[in-house]
Amino acid sequence: MKKVFLCLAGLLLAVTAQAANMTSAMANDVFPTVVAVSESAPSITAEGVGALKIDMKLNALPKSISGLYDSYSVRVDEYEGHIITFTLDGVTVLQAYARYDQWDVGNDETLAIYRIVVVKGSPVGIDIKGKLYKVGDNVSTLVANKTLKRVDATTYTYRDVKVTISKANGVSTITGLEAETKEVEMEWP
Repeated sequence: MKKVFLCLAGLLLAVTAQAANMTSAMANDVFPTVVAVSESAPSITAEGVGALKIDMKLNALPKSISGLYDSYSVRVDEYEGHIITFTLDGVTVLQAYARYDQWDVGNDETLAIYRIVVVKGSPVGIDIKGKLYKVGDNVSTLVANKTLKRVDATTYTYRDVKVTISKANGVSTITGLEAETKEVEMEWP
């Protein structure tokens, strides 16, 4: 009986060790190490979104940026100027607005992005303390603990990114994320 028990115990240990090795190997293959928000998902900052930057010249705009957009189109609006719509797999993810240098209007070489807006449904969000918040997300806690700085009733900022919020039934929801060129006072020559 002792021999049978020892054989069963040995077999059980071998099976357990093999299962542990398989679980460890599977975990490394199937469940990759968690990476920081900024490395795994596109986030908007005061400088732009990834390689798409504020003040980037339109003629230097890449045709696509992996994980951010695969195409874009430009249209001219009488009031807004040049509006660039970025799509990923046919879905609009961002809009940007471009204008000419104030001293060189009409010269396409100076046409540059001055504003980037994240649209609802976009994979782009804002990284706040390691968590990615997107348009449509509840940020009531961030408003209550003043992580977001209040500008007016619906506008807040976080690290110079404009966060537009709607409030209903005690819930604060992101309705817009935007980065924009900082206006600099200039003297006339």
